[in-house]
Amino acid sequence: MRYPDSTRNYSGRQRLTLITSWHGERFHPETVRRLGTDAAALSLAASRVGALVAAGDYRGVVLDFEDQSPADLPILVRVASAIADSAKAHGAAFAAIALPAADTAGYPTRAFIPALDLVVIMLYDEHWSTSAPGPVATPDWVRRTLARRLSDVGASRVVAALPLYGYLWRGNRPAEAVSFADARRAASEANVELVRDPASLSLHAIQPGSWELWMSDAHLLRALRAEVNSLGVSRVALWRLGLEDPGVWAVFDR
Repeated sequence: MRYPDSTRNYSGRQRLTLITSWHGERFHPETVRRLGTDAAALSLAASRVGALVAAGDYRGVVLDFEDQSPADLPILVRVASAIADSAKAHGAAFAAIALPAADTAGYPTRAFIPALDLVVIMLYDEHWSTSAPGPVATPDWVRRTLARRLSDVGASRVVAALPLYGYLWRGNRPAEAVSFADARRAASEANVELVRDPASLSLHAIQPGSWELWMSDAHLLRALRAEVNSLGVSRVALWRLGLEDPGVWAVFDR
């Protein structure tokens, strides 16, 4: 399905569409498995994505099929290739697939090239909603994780996706994704300071006995972009619009 974006309308710009197995509250790897073993269903799904691309005049498509197992790899490549081929036959200039940064067993970089034009390495969730609290992405982790991916394919095929969001953990519950504005509001209402952690360069706040928050901002994004560029990767994506520190745009101002 197409990801139902809730940000402002970007009509008139060169747009991409995100095709994902996310629905409700989770990814659905079983859907990808069914498509990969049913040629008629896959053909229909691919043709519908192609029609969507043509109707929306999208410049490209990005596929996001997470939570697949290593055993799913042949099926995943088959499904991604069929959708990419249909999208390009209907006017898309390129097709890309988003890969979890550290999962090289289930999503080996070289498996998707040249069937896909680009791989989008999701350089976030170093700490995630069900992990212990911690930064979403640190410069050292981004450098090491991206370097492993680049050992498989050239930098020209890679897009480095960086985080605009943060996480707020409450007790033993899964963390909630928060925007920069949310983070500032939570810290202000709790009368605690949102400070920069010198080791990770992330913003951090704790309300003792209640919650802990880690947040990305422009300062961190500048450091992450420098790491990415130092490895020869020039294409950068941001996830996701509407959650960012407004100062981020100065970092990416050409």
